[in-house]
Amino acid sequence: MANYFQLPMTPAQSWTLILMLFFVCIAITYVIWYLDITVQIAVENCKIVGAKGILYAFGGKELYEIHRESVIEVSRNEAGYKATTSDGEANYHYFIIVSREDEGHRDYDDAIKLAGDDERLKEALLPSSRVKSYFKTENKETGECHEFFVVYAKKDNTREIEEALNRYFNDEFYAACRKSRGAA
Repeated sequence: MANYFQLPMTPAQSWTLILMLFFVCIAITYVIWYLDITVQIAVENCKIVGAKGILYAFGGKELYEIHRESVIEVSRNEAGYKATTSDGEANYHYFIIVSREDEGHRDYDDAIKLAGDDERLKEALLPSSRVKSYFKTENKETGECHEFFVVYAKKDNTREIEEALNRYFNDEFYAACRKSRGAA
């Protein structure tokens, strides 16, 4: 056993040594690569959630920031309403189509049935304003894209529209958070 590490080696010993060095080099390369990726993910995660991001990085989870859009301004002009929103990084502009009726929505239909002909009772029972739908139009010739919200407004004013849009954006934000947690 004393002469085992002494040169010259037999062919079997030299090939075994070469194979072991090859596998050790691959293992060291993999560890360095894994640590590099973990550090990059940890840096990004720490920007989002702080020190907990390091634990997520060792688990291999890459977090991404979900922006909450909110209304900055709602203005009225001759064509209708225009809303300006921001998510903290960019501003967006939407055109608002106001609807005074929300047929098909359960709360609205119930309020109409219960109130009958009494306008005061109808006004008291009508649900709060809400976003009915969202759509985009694109002009293929000019490339312009316009985004529209159809909003049921209990009262036709900017405050009602702003509250309805903020509720819509909050619902979208929470849905994105649930989806992100489900994916993680």
